[in-house]
Amino acid sequence: MSWGIISWGWKGPFYVWSAEMKEEKAEPISTITELNMKGVVEEIQLNDQWRQLQEWKLLWERESDEVGWLELGERKLR
Repeated sequence: MSWGIISWGWKGPFYVWSAEMKEEKAEPISTITELNMKGVVEEIQLNDQWRQLQEWKLLWERESDEVGWLELGERKLR
């Protein structure tokens, strides 16, 4: 991989990295996979907590009413 800046009359810093070995790629991949799994678990927990709140229930009712009106309007247009 390389990175650099070249402009008219000036050549900026240019860096070249060596290719990664399989061993060097394995650790970050496992770390990223672990962090993603933790994020999925946390998202499920937060969604479950949110759905228990009265605010969510009111929002759900309002949005489902709006969707119902939209679907009714679409049927009339057909």
